Formats: sequence, C-alpha cells, structure tokens
Amino acid sequence: MSEIMMLLILILVFAIFIEVVVFVIRMVLKSKKTDEEETIDEVIDRK
Repeated sequence: MSEIMMLLILILVFAIFIEVVVFVIRMVLKSKKTDEEETIDEVIDRK
C-alpha cells in the first residue's frame, strides 16, 4: 500500500513540475513577442 502512495506522490510532484516548466516557457515566449513564438504560445493554449 505504501508503494502505491509513493507512486501517486511522485506523479503529483512530476505534474506540478511540468506545470511550472510550461508556465515559465510561456512567460519567456510572451516577453520575446515574435511571430513564431506567439504561434507556439497559441498551440500551448489549445492543449
């Protein structure tokens, strides 16, 4: 049972890490504001 709990915690931490990375990438893309990066930002928004 404890192994399942550890696995769930690892998945949760990994999901939070991905959210933070995506947020940072979007902030960087918005600060540059070139045409290509805006389209990448729109693609991220659709997901």
